[in-house]
Formats: sequence, structure tokens, C-alpha cells
Amino acid sequence: MNATLAVAQELVQRGERVIYYMTEEFRAAIEATGATFRGYESQMGRLGSISNVSPESMPQNPLPFALIGESETVLPQVFERIRADQPDLILYDTMSFWAKIVTRALHVPAILTRPTFASDGQFNPGRMMGTGTGGNWPAIGTNPAAGAPPGAAAGTNGPDFFAGFRQIDGRLAELCRTYAAEPFTGLEAFFGNEALNIVFIPKDFQPGGDKFDAQRFVFVGPSIQPRPDNSHFPVEQLKGRTTLYISMGTVFNNQAAFYNLCFAAFKDEPWQVVLSIGKQVDPTTLDPIPANFIVRPQVPQLEVLQYTSLFVTHCGMNSTMESLYYGVPLVGLPQQPEQMMTARRIQELGLGTALDMNTLTVEQLHATVKAALSNTDYRTNALEMQQHVRNAGGYKRAADAIVNFAQRQRQAAPQA
Repeated sequence: MNATLAVAQELVQRGERVIYYMTEEFRAAIEATGATFRGYESQMGRLGSISNVSPESMPQNPLPFALIGESETVLPQVFERIRADQPDLILYDTMSFWAKIVTRALHVPAILTRPTFASDGQFNPGRMMGTGTGGNWPAIGTNPAAGAPPGAAAGTNGPDFFAGFRQIDGRLAELCRTYAAEPFTGLEAFFGNEALNIVFIPKDFQPGGDKFDAQRFVFVGPSIQPRPDNSHFPVEQLKGRTTLYISMGTVFNNQAAFYNLCFAAFKDEPWQVVLSIGKQVDPTTLDPIPANFIVRPQVPQLEVLQYTSLFVTHCGMNSTMESLYYGVPLVGLPQQPEQMMTARRIQELGLGTALDMNTLTVEQLHATVKAALSNTDYRTNALEMQQHVRNAGGYKRAADAIVNFAQRQRQAAPQA
């Protein structure tokens, strides 16, 4: 959702009506754009979404069961309300299976928004998720130019990534029957596309980006705009210093052991280290904070990245794009398949390197970060990618694409 907020605000300023269907915790951010908020109760993150799947039949990837469970929960709450809104277009994210059902049931033109790699007939990120390293991409923990750091290992995900999507096809077909929607499979929902696809990465970061149909796939890059910050973060402490920024994102960040490993790895360095630990960590599980660390539950990332020398990240695409927007090279610590793809792309383009979280040691983390900070190629390549990110067009180009698509749909509609 974060990637769409600036687009929504731009559309509202152009006089369009924008309605979000989201959960309550996002109300303030949505209403700040001028869009209308409509809420629903979600079960994402609760065990109930996969409670009817036995442990014996559960594949390595529980995501499809969470997504189909969410769809079964949300559709009864929103379907008639969306019908009453009479939308001209529906924009939805690839994770929103329920929204794809709504578009087909109501016969409303749809736009798919992708915060990460796009998929078409030539490039399918699913193949890379399902078969380990995928093609000729380097394994996690390797550097095509310099070789692997000591102790690095390849991360693989195996074909079980796909099994869960196939197992939900029956439940998905039943939902489509209930709402009289043209049926589709779980894999089609997750890796498919629409007549227009807005991709929040630059074409140069997308593997094979120049081969995508420019009419259907619009690579706009990240939607960067200032975010309100009431944290009183001491940004002045970062100015003029070598600054290492560490964040594992907003979801899988309850990682006290990793944070303690960072303390041990960097406590004796002259760098300023900024560590975002999230709100889930029990403070009593953390070791004493070294003097050169600033540790916060939340960090104003856009402000910090402007003064960052190197970003140690989980390789979430939003964080990756924000880092590259400011020309900051990266050390990746991916934790799930999509992040592993991003980490491999970072390595392939020489924007940084990546490590295997499962085998990480204090010595390896310290050596890799120190080498990355002195790697001038990483910085040069990151600054070059910065130009691609900033020239992609961002939220204004996305808004242009949406308005133009709407006009084409109106012109193509049968006249009454």
C-alpha cells in the first residue's frame, strides 16, 4: 500500500475520486492523501487463516493459505459496498486475491500494482522463487566479481513454493463460483498480470525490463514523497560521518539475536550505526547498546538514508528502492523468496552484496560490511542506478498511466 499513497494523492489533486479498502491501522495515512477510507476486518497474520490445513499437508510456503483465508474473510464484507461505489477502475495488489475476484464479478477494468518484479511470458519471478538461484543469478552470499565472503552459503527455496498455490485452487474456484466470477488459479493470481500493470521499480532494475510490452507494463520506480516524522531523530549526528544503517523491515523484525550480533560486529568501529529494531523485540533480550549505535523502534528511513554510507537490509523492495533513490549501496540479508530475488539482483548489478542469514557470524558480517564500505564500484553503480530510479517518473507517471487507461476504457466501452 505504501507505494500507492503518493499516486492516490496525485489523483485526488487532479480531481479524481479515490477509495481505499484497507484495515483500520492505515486509515490516517490514506485519509491524509484526500482519498476515502473504507475499512474491513482482516485475519492476515492470524493462525486462523491456515487453521484448516493439517501440519502434514502444509508446504514450506504458508502464504497461499493466508491469502485464500483472507479472501474468504474479506469478500463478504466488501463486495456489495464496492458494487455500490460503481468504480470506473479497480487497482489491486498481486497479494489481493479477493480484489481480483471483485474485478471479474463486477466486470470493472483492472490495473495491477506491483511493488516488486513484474511477470510476463518471458520473465517469471516464480521460477526463481521455486528453483533456488534461478538461471544464472548468483547465489546468496556470492559476489560475481570478488567471490563469496567467508562462510557464505546459497539459499534455496525448492519447488514447494508452488505446492501451496496448487492446494488452494479448489477453495479459490469455490469463491469464484459464489461471486459469479471467471475462475483463475492461485498461480495465475500471484504471477499473472492485467491489461495495465504499474510496477514500482525502474525498468533497469527489472530483469529483462527492455523486453516488456511498454503499453501494458509501466515501470515508474518508487513513489517517494516526504513522510511526516515526529520521532525527533538526531539526524545531525549522521552528518559528515561514515554511517551504517541497519533495518530488517516492519514484519520479520523480532530478531534480538541478530541485533546482538550487530552490536558485537560493529561496536569497535568509528562509524555511526543506526539500528531500527521494530516494536516486537523484548528490550531485556538485547545486550548493552554500544556508544556508537543509535537504536530506535522506528527510524525516519528517508531522512536517514540521505546520510547513509551503507544499508544493511532485509531486501524488501520498498527499502531497496528507497536506498537506491539516495544512491546508497546495500548488504542484503533476505529472509523469504521475494527478498532473495531482490538480493540476487543487487549482486548481479553490482549494487552491493548479500549474506545467508542462516549461517551469519559476527566475523562474517563485520568483514563483509567493512569490505562493502570500501568498495568504490558499489557506490558508483548505486549512483548510476539512482539516476534510473529518479528518472522513472514515480507517482506522477503512475497517475498519468491510470488516467490515460481510464480514457481508453471509456472510449472502448459500448455506447448506450
